[in-house]
Amino acid sequence: MNHTALGRFIHRTSFSTKARSLVFFTEQEGLSRFLLYPSKKQPPLIPLACYDMEYKSNASLNTIQRFTLLYPKDAWFSDPQRLTIAFFFCDVIRQTSIAQNTEANAYHVIAEIEERLMTDKSIFLLPLVCLSRWMEVLGFLPEPVENARYFDISEGVFLVNHPNNTLGAEAWNTLLLNQEVADKKALREAFYLMIHYLEMHIPNFNVNSTLSIIQQILL
Repeated sequence: MNHTALGRFIHRTSFSTKARSLVFFTEQEGLSRFLLYPSKKQPPLIPLACYDMEYKSNASLNTIQRFTLLYPKDAWFSDPQRLTIAFFFCDVIRQTSIAQNTEANAYHVIAEIEERLMTDKSIFLLPLVCLSRWMEVLGFLPEPVENARYFDISEGVFLVNHPNNTLGAEAWNTLLLNQEVADKKALREAFYLMIHYLEMHIPNFNVNSTLSIIQQILL
């Protein structure tokens, strides 16, 4: 019996000489794996993009029979930097999501990030937005504190009266208070602070492969 679903493309690997294993994030099932036998008529696979899928349900692995890319209003993926951010965010999603995770807000956050990839004129802040929004989904996002300038990475809390204030902690806290931060050096430090925070609290979290590319955007 065939089923249908809308899914956001996250990752692909080789399954065999003739098949690929594709990972999509669907609203109903969360992170889900599908088997695909490629053909020339199939659409390109674009990170975070939305696909309408028809698949055959199987006890071991669902097999895609047909899938269509639902093209966005603007082909943001033709911009190499925006595409890099999408790959980075997909890497974060893949490493932090449990299979069949149906967290209600997760799918909508992914859709929100793709919308921002389409519409945001400046993309410098987007990697930080991706991390903060996904931490919220995971339940790891710390609460901002007025005038905090230090972040206790092991406890996950911002502190006001601490001798070792950092630009990164202050910038991240300011962003969480919905206030603007213009200092790019401080924003870069905030980004790496977020990465180290996730590395400490999520087992085997390692985004070095995509991080090396996204650093070019944060220069």
